[in-house]
Amino acid sequence: MHGLLKSVVHTDRCFSTRRGRRVIVTALVIRECFEQPARVCTVL
Repeated sequence: MHGLLKSVVHTDRCFSTRRGRRVIVTALVIRECFEQPARVCTVL
């Protein structure tokens, strides 16, 4: 998936790459900022 997930050889498992984890965390932070508009988003 464009470098976000990497498959493990000879298994059906995948794991997230460093870039994938960064994208996931960023998406969660952005979602948190929009869900709580009264709170100031100081994470970014």
